[in-house]
Amino acid sequence: AATLTAPAAAPALPTDTVPPAPPAATATETSAPTATSPPAPRFRMAYVDNGDVWYLEEGGAPRRLTYLGEVVTLRLSDDGKRVAFVREPQPELSGAESWAVNTDGSDQRMLLSQADFDGLYDVGETAHIIPSQMDFLPGTHRLLFNTRQIFDAPGLVKKDDLYVLDTEAGVLSRLLDPGQGGDFAISPDGRRIALIRPKALGLVAADGSDLQPDLVTFPSILTYSEFHFYPPVVWKPDSSAFGAVIPSEDPLAPEPYGEVWLVPADGSPATLLARVTGDVYFPQLGGRSLLSPDLARLAFLRPTTTPNISALVLADSDGSGETVYTTGSLTWLGWGPNSRHFAYLEARNLVVGEVGGAPVPVGPAVSARWLGATELLVLSGERGAWTLSRATPGAPPTPVLSLDEPIPIYDVTP
Repeated sequence: AATLTAPAAAPALPTDTVPPAPPAATATETSAPTATSPPAPRFRMAYVDNGDVWYLEEGGAPRRLTYLGEVVTLRLSDDGKRVAFVREPQPELSGAESWAVNTDGSDQRMLLSQADFDGLYDVGETAHIIPSQMDFLPGTHRLLFNTRQIFDAPGLVKKDDLYVLDTEAGVLSRLLDPGQGGDFAISPDGRRIALIRPKALGLVAADGSDLQPDLVTFPSILTYSEFHFYPPVVWKPDSSAFGAVIPSEDPLAPEPYGEVWLVPADGSPATLLARVTGDVYFPQLGGRSLLSPDLARLAFLRPTTTPNISALVLADSDGSGETVYTTGSLTWLGWGPNSRHFAYLEARNLVVGEVGGAPVPVGPAVSARWLGATELLVLSGERGAWTLSRATPGAPPTPVLSLDEPIPIYDVTP
């Protein structure tokens, strides 16, 4: 893999990038834990409030980490100690910068400037390169990301490349050239990376070696828009394989279907497990796989004769054992980590279902993210008035945070 050193990653930041000194801590801004702190908390979250990065952990108060503004996305490392984030300091120019900071507020640095991003490819003067998907490699502070090209016009052009950025040393390495990478899902053990492109699924080692780009191929899915469809994938907890559900080429055609694929991590031939009739395209648009983490179960929607009313169908991943779990105006939210519970919205109310069990209403919600076997982080409210709560079926949700942002931006590691 080609290796580049990010010019902006020197130990001392340029004068014009050093943020103003933060004011003294208040009742809601706490100092870093000392060496005698208790074991790591179970719940840790990084989020954006008024354009800056904040950190919250179980039993603590919100801690402001930056005084920069214009933060548009972030990721929290799985040890809860490092936040990587992207700024757009001049939104009218559509530029972006990559930054990182420790969750105790130390070691804040700009890692890649907009000039650094634009220098990755020859894009001319009317376009920019910005990060697209990004995530930390498990157990490290090394950030995996790909890029996309933006113009002063509508459109979404992904480079389908792959980079890794050491957020501590400031070293950038290109793992895969444009067209060889794509969106990605990292195996739980951090050794392999599933590659997702609009026409293929592949694999590569975490160091960029052993590239196998076309283990599953399929026609490009019609989206009736400017973007391509990248099917979400899910890894087995033991990192031995990943699975995906590929929609039929035209999701709006009569009798839409989905193909269930199993891809072994050792690069041996992928297996077509099943073809099921139903809607597998729209439920996956939010990046939520229809396959359970153990790859044993499948969920999908099947339209009924009533407009906007669907049946939630559960089945084994080989297509057998179909059962209709419920019917209504449904939005799929994903399987829980135990591969037995799952979440969906019925209208704007969160419901947790269970294989072989009855559905349990949780309360009003816009979306939810699994924290554990039966606990979720629930987002409710509306633009400018959001609430994040922790919820367990059968118990009242516990509010964690209120945000007045137009769009809530947060990441959590249980």
